Amino acid sequence: MQLIYCYINRFRNIVEQELCFSDRYSVHYENEKLSFTYKNPDIAKDYIYGSNFMRNLHIIVGKTGSGKTNLLQLIGMDQWERMHSTKTDAYLLLYKMDARDFFMVEFVGLTIKGVTEHIPPHKFRKEKYGAFKFRYDFDSCTISDVSAMQHVDMENTCVINTFDRHAFAHCPYADEKCEGVEYEQDFLPRMISPYERSSASIECEYLKDYLSQFPKESMKRNAAFVVGWNNWQNVLKNELDENLLEKDYWTYKSRAEKQHIQNLKKETTLYPKGSTPKTRFLHDLMTDFAIYLRKWADCVDEKFPQNIGHGGYTQYEGVKDPTILPDFERLSILKRINWLCQYLDYHTDEITGNKGLIWQIGSDIIDIFKELEKMDDKYFTDEEFSIPVMEIDLSTNSPMQQFFERIEQYRPDEVGVFTKELLPYHWTCVSSGEYQYAKVWGVVEEYAVRVKLMNQHQSYKEARQPNLIVLMDEPESYMHPEMCRQFIHKMSQILGQRNPDAQLQVLLSTHSPFMLSDVLSEQVIKMDFNELGLCRISQNIEKPYFAANIHSIMADGFFLQYTIGEQARMFLTEKFALFKGMINRKDHLDKLDIQEIENMRELLPKIGDEIIRHSFENLLNAIR
Repeated sequence: MQLIYCYINRFRNIVEQELCFSDRYSVHYENEKLSFTYKNPDIAKDYIYGSNFMRNLHIIVGKTGSGKTNLLQLIGMDQWERMHSTKTDAYLLLYKMDARDFFMVEFVGLTIKGVTEHIPPHKFRKEKYGAFKFRYDFDSCTISDVSAMQHVDMENTCVINTFDRHAFAHCPYADEKCEGVEYEQDFLPRMISPYERSSASIECEYLKDYLSQFPKESMKRNAAFVVGWNNWQNVLKNELDENLLEKDYWTYKSRAEKQHIQNLKKETTLYPKGSTPKTRFLHDLMTDFAIYLRKWADCVDEKFPQNIGHGGYTQYEGVKDPTILPDFERLSILKRINWLCQYLDYHTDEITGNKGLIWQIGSDIIDIFKELEKMDDKYFTDEEFSIPVMEIDLSTNSPMQQFFERIEQYRPDEVGVFTKELLPYHWTCVSSGEYQYAKVWGVVEEYAVRVKLMNQHQSYKEARQPNLIVLMDEPESYMHPEMCRQFIHKMSQILGQRNPDAQLQVLLSTHSPFMLSDVLSEQVIKMDFNELGLCRISQNIEKPYFAANIHSIMADGFFLQYTIGEQARMFLTEKFALFKGMINRKDHLDKLDIQEIENMRELLPKIGDEIIRHSFENLLNAIR
């Protein structure tokens, strides 16, 4: 299933605009009626792309504030956002289904003749939205076989909405990515996937790929994956009893600080015999988790579940009693984490008692400890675990592969103990552009290449890839122009790993002119706005873009009046007028005129545009 047409009656600053995304059909909506015609085959597109996914790529360009992000949000927002906007918005999204002459339409706030009559009048007045499939007869120009969309009709299609949430003044989406596809009757499923929530292991793969181009002695190869020991205990402001901290939740870090306070003359810290930076870091990392969990235990209702009428579900999983706190018990820090997680589950989870999601998260925390324990001591200090990117082994069942799997399979618990992530991390010696490179390609590969639809008892290899409509909002932000120049080619290489039987469509907004040089003009959507700020969309572009020079693309595709900087343009315009006036009085030049000529001759070699430079040379030669 592919998106082929969009009509927007009103959505934010987009009013009465339409777009066509198909090279097979021309579609128009007017007077509440949809009309279709066939398009002639696009021989140039066939010649360049063949059956490659890139033929289904459209690039959206336009001035800042013209509505590019609004358009992608209209297509990509989830069902609940869409349903809540029915009082203010009106639009339709039309898709071509696999079956011959069958289409699907999602609509909000519009009437479509031949389609919306099939909604009971009372329901249509109350809920002016929905999704229907229908057959279109091209001979009689009529709609038939109309029925409401069902799960089976979705053809395993999903819309993936990717974006940089930090680019929004106010991001309309929650700060998390969707982890699964939920098929609803009303609309196609949407998945919200911000770039900054990409998979850490795939980020690592792309960083390794990028860094491998530098020589071994390059400082770039110092890039590392880093985890600190102190991540969670200070998130909650409530304090634990000092005796409890000293007895059950001590850290090497706190004891070292006490040593320094007691004896300021000591330059070194005395640690217990046999401890190493690695063992001290791992102990303090786990204690940090434990302190956070113990603080949370003070926040839950200790009378739950008795106060809601049942005794809870208790299973003894390696702890004395999950209904009470493990205070002042002689336990290892890992067993204390296990006990605290069961305690939190018991006092918050009505269904699974002490073996709920928090207990499962505790198991992942303990697994993280075990995988880090396998790592070489050289990667540890008392305060952090730091491993060079180029030394990370991502082979199956390697410690780092297992470590990444634990932090990536984390799901937020309903109580809110761990909301966004299980273990914070960061990359060192990586610029914002390099990190954007890793994040964007990480999201593309994770969702467009690796995601598969799995039935029960089916292996990953047996599963199939879904049909996808991928939305990418300015993915090239922060990237160097050379990265932008190669962007479309890189995307083609990554998407080429997909199963060719699974459909893929990409809609991408950008401010980079380099991308337009890799596509045909009919794949470009230009957005501008009028004096009222209302969006104006244009697709009938006569100027060829494929393999076009960057200067011509800048001038045409990005609405530039000039292709040099404004400061330089204003200066040179003023000087050109001055020298042009000197021609008429070249026999009566004063000292200031001569000084201007000499200054310009000094400047000429520094003017980058050859045509501008020659124009001034000819002008000066005409004067003297």
